[in-house]
Amino acid sequence: MTSKDTVLKTAGVALIACSLGFIAVFSYLAAVFGYPDVLDHEAAQVLPRLAAGGGSLRAAWFVYSALPLGIVFAGAASARVLERGGLRLRNVGVAAAGAAGIAMMIGLLRWPTIEWTLARHWQTAPAASRAALSAMFDASNLYLGNVFGEFVGEMCTSLWFIVLGIAFRRDGRRLLGNLGVGAGLLVAVAGLRNITAVVGTVAQINNVTLPLWLITLGVLFLRDGRPRRMA
Repeated sequence: MTSKDTVLKTAGVALIACSLGFIAVFSYLAAVFGYPDVLDHEAAQVLPRLAAGGGSLRAAWFVYSALPLGIVFAGAASARVLERGGLRLRNVGVAAAGAAGIAMMIGLLRWPTIEWTLARHWQTAPAASRAALSAMFDASNLYLGNVFGEFVGEMCTSLWFIVLGIAFRRDGRRLLGNLGVGAGLLVAVAGLRNITAVVGTVAQINNVTLPLWLITLGVLFLRDGRPRRMA
């Protein structure tokens, strides 16, 4: 097994582990914090609830924020798969995956850092100061959450999926290629949910298909990274 085989195989394991981690932490946050519905509420409702969650809730957000790093690593490792479709595809795909992971990580990190700090101040802040805290909360959710973490992160993830799908097709794996392009288009449409409610159903479907496709990619990377028999 070459070093490239090992890296790709490790990336496969990382994708599967991160996908399962996403599901586990998402389920925990949904149970104890009402996530993601809580994103539609105002600071006066969200910040006290965040503070009440204590250190365990904050730790869960830190774990959730670290998981997109698996996409960064897998994106770099996917260069070996992408280059089968050409040098340009490889460069675009690796860059897209890296940007996706970093954007999502930054977007999620606002919860255990900025929002956590706002939540602590909210507990003792006078009514006159809470308006400013609420404005900061709204701004961080809009720019770091909706725009950067979700829209940019998901559009870059979509691009990575589509480019991988094209590479699979050029490698003769048409079914996988079509599935990859389809998964990428689904993520792209779901990424428009903060712009229009029309894609709400697509976004719900994407919440299920996204981790499933990441797990599928993990399995594919494991298979591509296995030792090859000598002829």
